[in-house]
Formats: sequence, structure tokens, C-alpha cells
Amino acid sequence: LSVATDKLAGADAKFAMDQAFEYGENVLQYIERNNLWKKASIHDKPVIECVVQKVINSHPDEVNQIRQGRKKVLGFLVKSAVQQLQNDGVKADPKIVAASLMD
Repeated sequence: LSVATDKLAGADAKFAMDQAFEYGENVLQYIERNNLWKKASIHDKPVIECVVQKVINSHPDEVNQIRQGRKKVLGFLVKSAVQQLQNDGVKADPKIVAASLMD
């Protein structure tokens, strides 16, 4: 997870996302309040995977459609995950989000 040159360690990123979602907080505020920043990158996979898992859990019908071969729905899930990240102040590459959804 990054903004400018800040980064979270993988374990911290997952923990921060879990805690922020559990308590209904903004992820960036949680990270700053708990001093979890490290170095640099915007493609931290644990953060993206955490949001992707939440999107998957929230949209079981769409996930089933993808499993049945209807790949059009993938765009909806990618958009949902990217929007969730943006709501938390994180800019994510949709290609990375899509790859994470397909894993």
C-alpha cells in the first residue's frame, strides 16, 4: 500500500486492512494512527488481496458466474475492488486487482 514513497510490510498491510474493515475505519487513517508506514511501492499484494477477498465474499453470485465462464462479470468485481481501495485513499492498478481476483 503506498502513497508517494510510503509502504507497508506485507504482514502489517494485511493486519491494517483486517483491522480497518473490522472496525469500519479508513485504512490510511488506521495505518497513520498506528505508525505502520515503511518505504515505497503502490502494488503491495497483501493489501490488494485483502480487498479482493472482501469483494469476493460480498458478491458470491458474480463469483459463480465467473466460475461458469462468464468473464464479463470480472470487470464489475475489479471495479468494486478498485473503488474500495480508492475510498481508503489507495490507488491500485486494475490489472493487478484482476490478476488477484483470478488467482
